[in-house]
Amino acid sequence: MGMSLEDFSGVFQEARESNEKIEREQAELRAAVGNSMRNLKLSDPRWSLYATHLAEFADLAKGRYEAANKRLTGDTWLSDEETGQLRLTAAREGASYRAFKQAIDFIDTLIQRGTPEGEIDGNTI
Repeated sequence: MGMSLEDFSGVFQEARESNEKIEREQAELRAAVGNSMRNLKLSDPRWSLYATHLAEFADLAKGRYEAANKRLTGDTWLSDEETGQLRLTAAREGASYRAFKQAIDFIDTLIQRGTPEGEIDGNTI
């Protein structure tokens, strides 16, 4: 004897309700984290200091990355060892630059994810 789709309708309904509950809970958590991060960014002067330091580190890494790439693409003959070291430096500094930028942007990402759809900076659009 085969089973029909109607036999599973209760199971499907329970799964759908469970998924909706999980989605609501996750949305509530994102909103709470977003509010906390918004308060941190707007009210804690240490955040500005943190972001400034990271921006300085990012600028240094970007400068080293650009210098290594400029040397790699320049007219000067480089040994295989120098070429390898410069490629490693460029890769490492490029990754460092991106990591510092992501660390700076992380709170904004958390704030944005915690903002309900149709709302930006607490204002309904």
